[in-house]
Amino acid sequence: MYSQEKQFSSLAKVLSAYDRVIIDTCSAMDEGFPKFMDTLVGSKRYWKKGLQIIVPKECIEELEKHAANNDWHVNETRIDAIRALGILNHAKRWHRVITIQKKREKKGHSFADPVILATATVLRIHYRVLVITQDKKLAADLTKLNNLGSQSGRFLAVMRINSGGALEGTTIRLPAKVIQIETQKAEAQAKKKAEEKPENSAKPTQNKEVLQQPTPKQETPSPAPKKAEPKPKEVDKNRPFYEFGPTPTEAIIASAKRVNVLVRDPGIAYVKEAHGPVDVTRDEIAKALPSKGLEQAGQKANLTVKRLQITVEKTERDFKASVTLGPEPKAEPVKTVPSPLPKEEKKEAAKPAKKKKAPAKKAEPAKAEVTPKPEAQVKADAPKKAEPKKKPAAPKQPAKKEEPTKEAVTKKPAAPKKTNIEKALLLEKRLNANISNPNYPNEKKAKDIDAFVKLYTKLSDDEKAQIKLSKDALLKQKESL
Repeated sequence: MYSQEKQFSSLAKVLSAYDRVIIDTCSAMDEGFPKFMDTLVGSKRYWKKGLQIIVPKECIEELEKHAANNDWHVNETRIDAIRALGILNHAKRWHRVITIQKKREKKGHSFADPVILATATVLRIHYRVLVITQDKKLAADLTKLNNLGSQSGRFLAVMRINSGGALEGTTIRLPAKVIQIETQKAEAQAKKKAEEKPENSAKPTQNKEVLQQPTPKQETPSPAPKKAEPKPKEVDKNRPFYEFGPTPTEAIIASAKRVNVLVRDPGIAYVKEAHGPVDVTRDEIAKALPSKGLEQAGQKANLTVKRLQITVEKTERDFKASVTLGPEPKAEPVKTVPSPLPKEEKKEAAKPAKKKKAPAKKAEPAKAEVTPKPEAQVKADAPKKAEPKKKPAAPKQPAKKEEPTKEAVTKKPAAPKKTNIEKALLLEKRLNANISNPNYPNEKKAKDIDAFVKLYTKLSDDEKAQIKLSKDALLKQKESL
């Protein structure tokens, strides 16, 4: 019983990388299709939100034609078609796993293969598409859609069902630089071959006098100098590459990884070896985004955060962003010039302070014989003594700054408060680990689920889209504890 859960979760991990899965007619008639459908139905509770398993209406019509053919030469095909129809109808009615796509009423789409090609071409513009088919030729045509030059879209993958009912085979996408260099080399070789072909007709001369002169003897023509091969153009290293996300910030963070820049949370310290050449936080990107102008599909916004040059665009379903790394700012050389001493200090060092000269005493007049005065008059006439001058108050010295105590030095600055979505994402990781741990007590699991559900209700609709866990699934799991 538990080994089946491993099969269900393994298939869900493969399907979680895609948004739309298309099943072809030949895969529905394969021997491993019943086992695949058993695993698909059991993995539904692990699916991410929005995943669709699509079977085109044309594929159903093809199966009905094979099932109605009573020719004895095609008995095996008829039986396989009847089995596939029964499985698909049951899975759609009771488990709601399969989505039957409406029939296209355009000419040239009466068969399943053209319909699958047209559907995959349209869906890959906005969704990650997986096509399940046993047809090798159709798989090769679908893989070529990844190299289209006239249309930009997401990567399309092709897989097949093996005899055990599992998906196998993945397509590898060549880098855009390699594809561009190969096409340039092919064009250069084609031009070289065209230039090496001999010209049959000689160009007539325009001068009449030259035509009247006797024709000279024919000489062996000298070989024409070979022209240098045109070098392939250098690939632009800063070619924009778009990444997608449910919010503009998430799309920018995903695209920044293309230039080896890891956007950090404000509470985490910057480490150049881990975060890359530019120190950018999630809050800085959120502040740089415009408040308006990204509500409708097709609207763009260009912004610059430090060395990151960012382009954000609103699509019909989510957001896409491209990030390029700008050049490093040139550091100006610091000129070390010895600071001159202040003039007052130089004067004091050069010349000693002059001492103030004491005021010269006035020469006393010669004493003349005067009749003696009474004592009271003498005291009144006596000159008043000069009062001693008060010394100027010494300038107040600036108060010394108190040195910080050891406790104040050791205290770290308080980290900024985290938002509800950041708390929910951290709690989601911790909850996944605790629930899957058999040694973790059930009481604590129930408390963790209640805390997560309480925080989940405070989130907005855009923030809830970033959460992978389902509220209803957690409540059911709590009841089963």
